[in-house]
Amino acid sequence: DGRIVASAVADVVQHRTYVAARGIGAFLADAEGRTVRLEVSRPAELGQSIVATGFSCIQQRRAAQSRVAAELLPQVADLRRFGAAALDGCLVAAGVFDAYFEHGISGWDFAGASLIAEEAGAVVRVPSPDASSVEGELAFMSAPSIADDLTALLASCGASGRLPLTQ
Repeated sequence: DGRIVASAVADVVQHRTYVAARGIGAFLADAEGRTVRLEVSRPAELGQSIVATGFSCIQQRRAAQSRVAAELLPQVADLRRFGAAALDGCLVAAGVFDAYFEHGISGWDFAGASLIAEEAGAVVRVPSPDASSVEGELAFMSAPSIADDLTALLASCGASGRLPLTQ
């Protein structure tokens, strides 16, 4: 029915695999064969949160994303750029990051991580997996304790929905 029911994301550098199955939970398997259940963080407020994001290869969108990042940075503990949307979402699931958002990524970039984050307890809002990255739709994964505040902050920056190529 068009819903993701199972996923796996491999972190080949760290020798870790993040997995999830709908209704069963999210887990991390490490190189030594240990498996732990994943659970999102519970930051008390947005100002204490580590938020991950990404930047487009398209210059016009990257300029808009930079403006949003500049407005967001003073409102959070730190803003991180890891470079792999799938791993960013998994790091939200593991409680390493408190939230992740990015505009204009493709379904294959977020599909696996979205289920892993959801099963770990994150608030997840992602475009349809077949949405074109050119449309600039928002992919959003967050600890529930800050999801509403981060959504409001993104809205105040003009970034709660699509982020067009020019602004």
